[in-house]
Amino acid sequence: MHALLLGIDRLSFQAISECEMKNLIYLSETAERGVVESPPPLEPCRSWARVLGSEDPLSSPLVERSGAKVVNVPSKGQTVGLCASEQLESRNPKEELTCVKATVLDLLPRFPVVAAITFARKPRCEDLKMLDEAVGDMVSAAEDFILFSACGQPLEDLPEEPYGIYLSTARRPRKRDTVKPEEIGHIFLRMVED
Repeated sequence: MHALLLGIDRLSFQAISECEMKNLIYLSETAERGVVESPPPLEPCRSWARVLGSEDPLSSPLVERSGAKVVNVPSKGQTVGLCASEQLESRNPKEELTCVKATVLDLLPRFPVVAAITFARKPRCEDLKMLDEAVGDMVSAAEDFILFSACGQPLEDLPEEPYGIYLSTARRPRKRDTVKPEEIGHIFLRMVED
């Protein structure tokens, strides 16, 4: 098995608790836990560019160095890699989750994987419960993992909550500080290269 870097747009610890997401609650209690802080503007494409070190996920330094396969990663208003979509705003969450989960489970025995789940709108609890099941299966299949969201759910006065989540088998860089998107990429490379 290989390492998994899984980004989930608009996921917060509050949503995990409110929607009673069993797998993610378990990971929150047992894995290394932290808060991701992304500088504005809080857009998935910009956050992923910071994690990967490039606006082009397919030729990013992280992907080239790690040999990882790219699954559904946001780039320039669409997603790229396997399970890619040009229709982000109208994409069905169940179809996206089904494709990403099947693809990740197929690839992990042979390659490291960089994958994303993109919710075009604020996810409902029913979407998050499907996500919880998929995350449980994908994380169980990985040797090591980083699960993150660069920002949380939309708030009444902000388009996104400015803090996201970090759950991993790897320690975060500084125990009492937030995790920056660039650091997530470095941690993933260490996982793959160790």
